[in-house]
Amino acid sequence: MKILVCDDSAVARKAIISHLTSSNEVDISETSDGLQAMSVLKKEEFDLVLLDLTMPKFDGYQVLNAIHRDNAISYRPKIIVISGDIQKEAIKKCLALGANTFLSKPFVFQQLKNAFSQVGFESCINTITPSLEQHASHEETLLEGCNIVLGKSTALLAEHLGQWISMPVPSVFSFEVDDFLEEAIALPDHNNSHRVSQRFVGGKIHGEALVCVSGEGLEDFAEKMGYNEEYTSKNETLLNLSNLLISTFVKHFGQLLSQPFSLRQPEIYSGPINIETDNSQLFAISFEYTIDALHIKVVVCIDQFSLDKLYQLLRGGNLERE
Repeated sequence: MKILVCDDSAVARKAIISHLTSSNEVDISETSDGLQAMSVLKKEEFDLVLLDLTMPKFDGYQVLNAIHRDNAISYRPKIIVISGDIQKEAIKKCLALGANTFLSKPFVFQQLKNAFSQVGFESCINTITPSLEQHASHEETLLEGCNIVLGKSTALLAEHLGQWISMPVPSVFSFEVDDFLEEAIALPDHNNSHRVSQRFVGGKIHGEALVCVSGEGLEDFAEKMGYNEEYTSKNETLLNLSNLLISTFVKHFGQLLSQPFSLRQPEIYSGPINIETDNSQLFAISFEYTIDALHIKVVVCIDQFSLDKLYQLLRGGNLERE
């Protein structure tokens, strides 16, 4: 029995593999993106693929398409999609592309066992409860948390707009406030961009989320959200969009950490961005959406003290539910 685990998150791969039997009859391989997965699948024949959807370079949809539409390999492994992208359309799409079943992140053991049972491989599941000890880096843990949060946030945004939205791949980085902030929030269409800031606080974590929106699609967004064009100004639409993006992200992150956050009112920036902080060094989580003609970039900034507290909560948190 040969199993391939494909996920760009090392934390997710370790969580999945910890539930698989370590017998000599089960051979487990892992890859961190779809291109690596296709390369391995072409060289060796696998019985089962555990596949993430949202990955850089070559995502899970492309892997499914390559296997079932383009016939990139000569055999058909069973495929369980394990993803944080929980949009209804995302689930329909991956099943239509040939996945056998779908499992959302974070999963519980019984859900994983049921998924393996559906594809006939329940014997590959470890019956002994694995240790929850993690050896992933802080960055890997945070990125997996962001993936789970973005999956829920994107699903809610898609439900509001009544359409499928490509789930973003988050990135994390540190930067000097004076030197890098304008670059971090910049979008290609700088002359037609709008910027909004919104602060949040909870559990000794203080942060500020910055949203930069460019493109010609604000009117379409307002229409899809049911706003009355006659009574809703462009600035109101911009504030509503930014508040929706930030509040859903912060709310779901709070749920993941079991730590609620409160939000201030969003504010539109007409000049240079100025974050209220006593620290010159900040840490950021960044992700981007393209919704029709709108290009949206979100940068969530926190200081080092808040980052340490965030890591502490994540370590004792809910990336994998038992």
